[in-house]
Amino acid sequence: MKKRLLINLIFPFVSLAVLFVIWGVAARTTDSELILPSPLSSAKRLGEVFGSREFYVSFWFTTKRTFMAFGISFVCAFLTAMITAVLPSSEGLFKPILYIIRCLPTMAVVLLFIIWTDSNITPVLVTVLVLFPMIYSSFAVSLKAVDKDLVETAKVFGASKMQMIKIVYVPQILPALVDAVASGISLGLKVVVSAEVLAQSFNSIGWLMQESRFMFDTAKLMALTIAVVAICMAVEAIIRGLGKRLYSWR
Repeated sequence: MKKRLLINLIFPFVSLAVLFVIWGVAARTTDSELILPSPLSSAKRLGEVFGSREFYVSFWFTTKRTFMAFGISFVCAFLTAMITAVLPSSEGLFKPILYIIRCLPTMAVVLLFIIWTDSNITPVLVTVLVLFPMIYSSFAVSLKAVDKDLVETAKVFGASKMQMIKIVYVPQILPALVDAVASGISLGLKVVVSAEVLAQSFNSIGWLMQESRFMFDTAKLMALTIAVVAICMAVEAIIRGLGKRLYSWR
């Protein structure tokens, strides 16, 4: 147990150290802060970014968009998956819509939403279209793996549709639910930032990245990228940790 814990702690640090060494060697090879800043200069800029009020205002709006998009996607995916589980014949109704959403080119969708809406709403709508099919698929697979005997037993005892969802289906898909929350919020933040860059959403991390590109401030752009990666990793780790506690409680 201790050995496994030690491995789980050491290996991530070794992996990160290797990445930073490769980054440092590549930066030294290019010998241009404009093309590829060194890890040290990026770390300095990261400190400046975290010390600025502008970053926290932008982070607030980006985070708000992320949770809004994830909430819409999660609720829609959960309800759709439950409907198809309780009424299997309805699956054929949702399949074409899901296929179309999966095949939509993100760049084209962003451009269309910029025309139809504004730069603040576009990242939310684009992220919903990316997250909804992924979360739905996760729920649908888990629901199909639900113990059929358990379902039949609930029916024998006269459980209503709502009771079956609450007592049978939800506990069975709990691991998928935690995974959907962890990976969904993490992916949602990345998609929101990307859409903000394209839509040029003011007061956002994407806007700061676009501004850094215009100013040829590559070090700040790298610092913002590191900040987004760190936030995604932290959020996912916290949610999965809470999920493990939830499993043990159950």
